[in-house]
Amino acid sequence: DKMSKSKGNVVDPFEMADLYGVDAFRYFLLREIPFGADGDFSEAALVQRINSDLANDLGNLLNRTLQMVKNFSEGRIPEPGELQDHDKSIRELAEKTLEEYKKSMDVYAFDEALKSAWTLIRRGNKYIDETMPWKLGREQNIERLGTVLYTLQEVLRLSALLVAPVMPETALRIWGQLGIEGDPSKRLFDEYTWGDRAPGSPTGEKEVLFPRIDLKEWEAEKAQRDARKGLQPDPGEHEEEITIDDFRKIELRVAKITSVEAVPKADKLYKIHLDLGYERRTIVSGIREAYTPEDLEGMRIIVICNLKPATIRGVQSKGMLLAAETPDGEGLALLTVDRDIPLGARVR
Repeated sequence: DKMSKSKGNVVDPFEMADLYGVDAFRYFLLREIPFGADGDFSEAALVQRINSDLANDLGNLLNRTLQMVKNFSEGRIPEPGELQDHDKSIRELAEKTLEEYKKSMDVYAFDEALKSAWTLIRRGNKYIDETMPWKLGREQNIERLGTVLYTLQEVLRLSALLVAPVMPETALRIWGQLGIEGDPSKRLFDEYTWGDRAPGSPTGEKEVLFPRIDLKEWEAEKAQRDARKGLQPDPGEHEEEITIDDFRKIELRVAKITSVEAVPKADKLYKIHLDLGYERRTIVSGIREAYTPEDLEGMRIIVICNLKPATIRGVQSKGMLLAAETPDGEGLALLTVDRDIPLGARVR
């Protein structure tokens, strides 16, 4: 279906970028949809791509390689020895991948270019399983181990160049972890030559590129976001009528905001601590762009108390605040009380 406000299927690209990161969101769009053509968007498919392509394939290859370089080569790029069939095969694939990638990019076939890049990345993970560098390390087969680890860092060095036009921050982080200076997004492909990396070069600090998304937590978080959007219909549109009994099922109470914290790596989210009089709770809400913590602390607001708890960015959220939004989505105002009402008082 085409996107339509009345159908409730409009995708906010800024929200997606905030939730999943600009690089991951851009990768998904260009990998999933041929450039210039119509395509289907699914947030579930985006999460699947992040877990499979970015966390499992690319992230896992980088993590495994750096850990073995640290364990078996004191964190320095080892000296390669004589190439065997597995090494020659992956080097030939790297050269072929680069040529296919450039041809695809020249005609704006970004999806095909990325597909080529991931063929090499997945081959890198298979190469680890084929060569078993951990076994070579135990056997003290230093020359063979050096060839394998050098080959892996070359695959990653080229992979960073290939993903740089679509994921510049990710490419920069890969090079940083490999210990390579410079910005891969500003390098020309013609400057790349297999084997240019000097043996003995130190690697950088290892860090997780893309954490895997827990699907159960994601489903709960998405359900809460969908519920919030359901409370904010567009002007002129009317949801299905409910009875007074339906309304009475919603437990609305007065709560006081006692403190507010920013949720790490989430530009829109606050972790809000509430006092309901009879208990204290924490909720997560996307109002960071509209209010500062100082604006919120001490405010008495209206909260839905019997909403099913959801874990959002690792924080359990028990409830949801209510807010009014302008038609253009730029303005936001919390529902408050205009006099000193006891905390925990029901709103009827």
